[in-house]
Amino acid sequence: AVTDESGDVLRSTDSGLTWALIANAPASALQAVAYDSVSGNWIAVGGDFLDSTAYYSSNGSTWQSATGLSGGPLHSLAIDSTGTVVAVGEGVILRSTDGGATYSAVSNAPTETLSSITTVADGVFVAVGFEGLLVEIVGDSATIIRNSLAGAMTIEAVVAVNSAALVSGEAVVDPSSINPNGGNFTEPVSVTLSVPADTQVDYTIDGSLPSDQSSLYSGPFVLET
Repeated sequence: AVTDESGDVLRSTDSGLTWALIANAPASALQAVAYDSVSGNWIAVGGDFLDSTAYYSSNGSTWQSATGLSGGPLHSLAIDSTGTVVAVGEGVILRSTDGGATYSAVSNAPTETLSSITTVADGVFVAVGFEGLLVEIVGDSATIIRNSLAGAMTIEAVVAVNSAALVSGEAVVDPSSINPNGGNFTEPVSVTLSVPADTQVDYTIDGSLPSDQSSLYSGPFVLET
């Protein structure tokens, strides 16, 4: 566990019943920590008012500074099953594929603050933040799904359930159904989506996460390839 006070890293070996401060913890304000099962490293991120910081540890006790950092403080990180680490914060998105030892900046990151991130599939992450900001990160590039909306509530948390992102403060609607729901076809096929009451459905046909800039469903459409 980490705190935003400089050097406060705590460790428990009894399922969280008792905790002890780590004597040689990083002397830095930290915001989040996670475990990467691929590299076997614990990874912690944070920073001060101007700079991002990140550390990694193979045992949770001895920590090393990461390199390749940029941007402002980091607030959250997520790790997929391949060991890809993505950390988000104030105007920055950073990505690591070596257990948190080195990072590179993800392109097209928004300038606003991102508060939380989750992985919805290997290589696909969703982050949320300032005034309703929603961002998808695939590989080393980010796509803004929804820009910040003046006066909207800042989203503080996002989690993934069954490959879908659940966002705090957002209404949940019944999911659309798709007919036919996948399969192999030798001829063009007509696809029909169900539209829940009082909603609109945006869709894509290339596997990307839909946004309000995607195609708006108005009736069955034909897939030829």
